[in-house]
Amino acid sequence: MARLQGVNLHQGCVSAFWQDNERLVEWVNQQPLASLLVCLGDGHDGIWNLFEPINRQGQRFEILDWYHLIENLGKVGGSQRRLDAVEACLWRGDVESALRVST
Repeated sequence: MARLQGVNLHQGCVSAFWQDNERLVEWVNQQPLASLLVCLGDGHDGIWNLFEPINRQGQRFEILDWYHLIENLGKVGGSQRRLDAVEACLWRGDVESALRVST
């Protein structure tokens, strides 16, 4: 599927690329990047593959957006009570407790 990929770096450097992921990665890597780059993805494998070659000398903090996180949580299975408890932990940002509840 053809996708438009957009990039917003440091609230001042913005660009978008249509069906040209290689150029997007090249452009991003030419910009002055912080040692920690935050990447927000929608859960599609393609977006995580796109993040992989970006900022290799620094670190990436990859975040799955809330909608897709909860959508995928439903695929884990188990009781609704358990899923609700995991969701509550995740909402608070308590990943360790979410992992404990889910196992």
